[in-house]
Amino acid sequence: MFKTILRNLISNGIKFTKEGGQITVSAEEENDFIKILAQDSGVGISDENIGKLFRIDGNFTTQGTNKERGTGWD
Repeated sequence: MFKTILRNLISNGIKFTKEGGQITVSAEEENDFIKILAQDSGVGISDENIGKLFRIDGNFTTQGTNKERGTGWD
């Protein structure tokens, strides 16, 4: 499951970051945990669409910066 989550974070960073942008994945120890950080210079998500991301009664998708298809449903 961890590999799937990490792959999705990196894949989305690539998909939504314009050419020449930056994607950073790092890890740091915090108390007894390892914190994984993923950051990119991508286009981001509008406030209007953030609420749509984790709804179980539907799916949400947008095109990537090079018109890549999202994994959600339209």
